[in-house]
Amino acid sequence: MSRLSLRTRVSIVTLLSIVVGGVLAVQLGTLTFDRQVQEEVALLTADARGVPLERTADDYALPAPLRRYLEYSGVLEGTPARGIRLVHGGTFRTGPDRAWQPIDGIEYFSVRPPAFLWDATLQASPFVSIRARDYYLRGQGSMVVRLASLFPVLDEHGPELTQGALLRYLAETPIIPSALLPGGPIEWYPLDDLSALAVLSDGDTRVSAVFHFGTDGEVTRVEAERFMSVEGGYELRPWEGRYSNYRLLDGVRIPTELEVSWLLDTGEFTYARFTVQHYERLPL
Repeated sequence: MSRLSLRTRVSIVTLLSIVVGGVLAVQLGTLTFDRQVQEEVALLTADARGVPLERTADDYALPAPLRRYLEYSGVLEGTPARGIRLVHGGTFRTGPDRAWQPIDGIEYFSVRPPAFLWDATLQASPFVSIRARDYYLRGQGSMVVRLASLFPVLDEHGPELTQGALLRYLAETPIIPSALLPGGPIEWYPLDDLSALAVLSDGDTRVSAVFHFGTDGEVTRVEAERFMSVEGGYELRPWEGRYSNYRLLDGVRIPTELEVSWLLDTGEFTYARFTVQHYERLPL
């Protein structure tokens, strides 16, 4: 070091300061993001805590495919969960021509009131991560995306985000079968022996989706129209979720592999493939 010129030494010290400052900034951004998520999860659990959730004689006054699903899931046995937490891995892509990238996430659900929070990290490259938080909470939908948990990429809310978030909650209810028990905000209308229409109302927001069931009783596919972000705003587009590899976790049989797609005029655009790695009920 003694042989280096003063200018070189200053340059090295400056570079190290920038690197250390960047690392500290990212760590601070991560801590801030984590704290915000924890506060929102606390709101979700506080709202759900103490809300009674009991099976009734109406459990069998349902469309035939839904009744078979509830029996298949095992939710009619034991104590229904009022909320759950799951951990997933998988892959995600941001466009039809984009590469698939690894993603890990934690998702929280409550049954009544309907709410979820998804906290995910997308590994865009070996040294670049993207943090996303999507939720439906207290009647509002919101999506926040940040580069390295620090630099804002997206921060959106509004009626289209709320519709999309509540629809996501409805479509993902096979993960928490107790959300489909009678007595809640979901209304069911039979279509045929293997499908039924679900309508979910919460406050001023109302969404619907068609659930398709397999012959064994499992939910295989959910289809709906969801607001998609397009240049200049949002447009309703056909949207679909598919479910497979059912396993018995924490007393209920749920799908552990999920695939989500937009059904566009140019063809199907599958953008998310998740695998459930851990599943537990919240201590509510």
